[in-house]
Amino acid sequence: MTLYPFEMQIAVDANNPDTVVQEGNVTISDPNDPSANPIPLVSPGGVTMANPIQTSRQGFIPAFQATIPHIRWSDGTYAGFLSSYKGLLEEAQAARLAAETAAVANIPTGGEVGQSLMKASLTNGHTYWGNPIIIIGPTDEWPTGLPEGTLVVRTA
Repeated sequence: MTLYPFEMQIAVDANNPDTVVQEGNVTISDPNDPSANPIPLVSPGGVTMANPIQTSRQGFIPAFQATIPHIRWSDGTYAGFLSSYKGLLEEAQAARLAAETAAVANIPTGGEVGQSLMKASLTNGHTYWGNPIIIIGPTDEWPTGLPEGTLVVRTA
């Protein structure tokens, strides 16, 4: 079971940053749970913690770990959201991998030395490996050493 660490945070009302929950009991819940049922919490040292948890005189929620990367806290009047840095890192890494996979997925396999990736139509990702076309001017020397199948066009 993955545990996501949450550093000590100040319990500031998301709708009114001037309001801090001082020495109050806040319930930590799944932001997708409309009933805001308490979720299991573990201290940074691995000890089970009570939920709701009490904020300090300055309004700080103590550090804890949870099994979900994003949480909602509420004292019944005020509420806010927190994200674990580990959860954010995992999401960023997954997004990077998905982007890299998508970029490579549209490149067809194969191809030979000297061939170029070419668009087959206006559809994104519709490509193929083909022989390049080289256009030379009317007085340019004829190129040599080109891959077989290369089309050379001389302009007038």
